[in-house]
Amino acid sequence: GSTVADGGFAKTMVGNFTNNGTISGTGTISLTGSGTTIDGSGTISSNGTITISGAQTISSSCTQSITGGVTISGTVTVTNYGNITITGALNGTAPGSIWLNSTNSKLTLGSATTFLLAGTLTATASGNTVTYNGGLLQTIKATTYNNLTFANTGFTATLTLGATVNDTITLSSGTLAIGTGLLSLGSNAAIIVSGGLMTATSFANSNPYNVLYTANSTTGGELIGSGLKNITVNGTGILVTLNGNATATGNMLIKSGTFT
Repeated sequence: GSTVADGGFAKTMVGNFTNNGTISGTGTISLTGSGTTIDGSGTISSNGTITISGAQTISSSCTQSITGGVTISGTVTVTNYGNITITGALNGTAPGSIWLNSTNSKLTLGSATTFLLAGTLTATASGNTVTYNGGLLQTIKATTYNNLTFANTGFTATLTLGATVNDTITLSSGTLAIGTGLLSLGSNAAIIVSGGLMTATSFANSNPYNVLYTANSTTGGELIGSGLKNITVNGTGILVTLNGNATATGNMLIKSGTFT
């Protein structure tokens, strides 16, 4: 595709937006149309913020790498069916500013925080994956995830508020640190270790555990590292299977279910 240098000028799109090339520069991009579509396979290397102020759908064929930030303005839902990488901050201006990852979609986040100002990340749809891959310290958005991946080589992503993962956590590189938040694993969740590490820095608020298993799971070598304290299995009839070494400096509590 072609490269368009924006010369620092602002750009406003009121209809569908398709990018199959590269947009560079420092100008902002405003997507104001409601019920419109974002598509194409390209790069937006502009350092200007992309502001979305109308309901937009990102098509399943869309693959975009965005260097700057993305702000959802107002009570607006952006529905992602594609594969989007955002290196800058993903923010909203209101509680109703929603980024919705739909079935089999992918969202990769590279900034220190997500929705720091306001807004909601909805990522429960089947097959969807959210990846944290920042080359800096990151704070994990407190929400419910389907698949959650960490690929932050040499850096740490910290959970300071509670999060739930319903399917798979993949530790590709870097460290997932359970800080003051509780990591809850449900719906046959599994943790896959392929180069990363999971640790904990403190008890999860007043909860007596850092990691809570509430459904069948296979676990192992990720449960290591300084600070990882109490691990709890709590669910009638569930089975948590250990396939590697695990260390807890506090308690291993089985309220109900089986740990093998």
